[in-house]
Amino acid sequence: MGLEHVLGNYEYFLNDEDASIYTGDSGVETYKETIDFVLSPEEINEFLQKAKDFNFGQHRYSETTGMYATKLVQNSIDAENNVFELITVPFKMDCFGFGLKLKHGEPVFIDVHGNLGNSCFTGSEGCFIDVHGSVKDQFARCAKDGQYRVTGNAGYGAGGYSERCTYEFGANVLRGFDCAKGNEFRAFTPEGLKTLKKYVPSGNSIYDLTQHKINKVTRLRDRFPFLEHFMRRH
Repeated sequence: MGLEHVLGNYEYFLNDEDASIYTGDSGVETYKETIDFVLSPEEINEFLQKAKDFNFGQHRYSETTGMYATKLVQNSIDAENNVFELITVPFKMDCFGFGLKLKHGEPVFIDVHGNLGNSCFTGSEGCFIDVHGSVKDQFARCAKDGQYRVTGNAGYGAGGYSERCTYEFGANVLRGFDCAKGNEFRAFTPEGLKTLKKYVPSGNSIYDLTQHKINKVTRLRDRFPFLEHFMRRH
């Protein structure tokens, strides 16, 4: 089935006034219509490039696009794909990665080139995420057993209510780490480090990486000590 069928289905959700795609307890959910396409990581990136042409100022464009793309990624993960490289320039998706889960015991690696909106990767588990850009509020909140790196700025609530995750912030980060436990928070700037020291609750570790440059090329999936640490947990 060609990408034109996927785009037609996406347009249905985009223009549906009943909001039949939404975030639920088990991740992104739908009613009335299903999203059962199984695309390769490359095809999902192609979908994102074409989705830009559907932005006509709709009220829920960013949110619907993020949730729809999440469903495509989860379907692809379920089909045993676990490495994705996605370009989100020039738009910001909300809710992208919401509730993503690893499958078959394999962690999920996603490189995002561009900025992300609100509530991205909230509730995700077993994900290694590398954002080459900035994120808005609630990034990777309620996440478990993952690695999350942002080379740009991070908004309010990143890592709140999370467990056993590692967060790296390449620039500024706002507060909102409530109820996080058993995590590592790492800062590459004095401003980011100051925020972490002031607001990260006890039961988490803070690392000062201000003397090191965050490498915008090295991908998390290539950093084998992190992966070995992850695999020891499962």
